[in-house]
Amino acid sequence: FCRAFNIPYYIGMVVPFLIIYIFNWVIFFIIIVTLLRKSCKSDLKDVKKKQENISFVRQQLVIVTTLSVLFGLGWGIGLFATQDIHNNKIVRDLFSALFVIVTAFHGLFIFIMQCIRSNDVRSV
Repeated sequence: FCRAFNIPYYIGMVVPFLIIYIFNWVIFFIIIVTLLRKSCKSDLKDVKKKQENISFVRQQLVIVTTLSVLFGLGWGIGLFATQDIHNNKIVRDLFSALFVIVTAFHGLFIFIMQCIRSNDVRSV
């Protein structure tokens, strides 16, 4: 099949992947900092509501961080599944299988993090 190798591969595949991956993390941190600032500025008077708000924010941070790592991790593994990085067929097949498994179960990960871990769903 037709694809780039060596320097054109790195310029055409690896560099754009890294740029997009880093850009996504920068935007992720900007959004998280903005949300945390808004949640900390609201409700400074009510201590009980503030405690609930901090607990909710902490839970959402865990969910967002876990999903971000899982989604980025899948495509990072896909990058290592290429023949140009690993010439060993067993290692390449292992990375290919991990890539397929991780990306195929994105919906399951979202379900687990948003539905099963939710306190509202567990209390029903």
